Amino acid sequence: MNVQLKSNLIFLSILLLCTLVLLNMGLYITHTLYGLQYTWGIFNCLLKITIEFSQLHFLFHIGSFILIIYTFLRVCIRIFKQITLTLKWNRYFNENEHSLSSKHIKAKYSHSNSEICVIEHPGFIALTIGIFKPRIILSTFVLTQFDEQEIEAIILHEQYHFKNYDPLKVFLVTLILDAINYIPIIKILVHHYKICKELMADQYAISKMNSSFGLSKALLKINRIKKNIPVSIGIGFTNSTMNFRIKQILEPENLVYFPFDYIKPLIKSFIIFALMSLVFIG
Repeated sequence: MNVQLKSNLIFLSILLLCTLVLLNMGLYITHTLYGLQYTWGIFNCLLKITIEFSQLHFLFHIGSFILIIYTFLRVCIRIFKQITLTLKWNRYFNENEHSLSSKHIKAKYSHSNSEICVIEHPGFIALTIGIFKPRIILSTFVLTQFDEQEIEAIILHEQYHFKNYDPLKVFLVTLILDAINYIPIIKILVHHYKICKELMADQYAISKMNSSFGLSKALLKINRIKKNIPVSIGIGFTNSTMNFRIKQILEPENLVYFPFDYIKPLIKSFIIFALMSLVFIG
């Protein structure tokens, strides 16, 4: 299975799991507020069982309320953090923009229609920030410590994220992870989705340069550099996906396989989802 297809399947799986959880919550809310009854086989049986045990029925209602509030609060906290961090770093980027370097890079890569900002900073920064209006952020460190091929590879990598609105997609799956982190499989799916996006961005850079040489040199340098900006504000070069990315370059004829660690989390997720169904329909 190629990376593009795998990425799409993972993204759809994350959305489907989120939809199922929200659907269960919606069913519970409509059942509680409006007394609507559902005759689905398993749900109807669970409802009859819980009604026979009034104390258990009461506990299920308390559990439902707590879980809904917890999910809602996690969503609010993640959105608040994202807004706060984005405003903070946007202010920092604007105040520290190196205008001359920004104009030079924009002119050089004007054909890409990408918004590129170069900031004065002594550390490595290369990321795409902005949920609805993405822009590429580079530090002067990148321009001084990397050669032309490496810089081009880095910019092309970020252009892929820019063109595909990856900051928005990654924020969405991260929001879902925060909201329903009690579903074990979600964490693995989100991690693998982020790996897929990085691999696809690398493939884009290699295809545009017709060579993996520039990117491979850049990755080796980046692998030795500590990150200076929190990844949560955007999407860019991260060390957590480096092994997969290097493997893709070293073995271009082979597909990159992720560790097959879905079984136990999937079983746990199924059990938790079944319990949630019991709680919400109870």
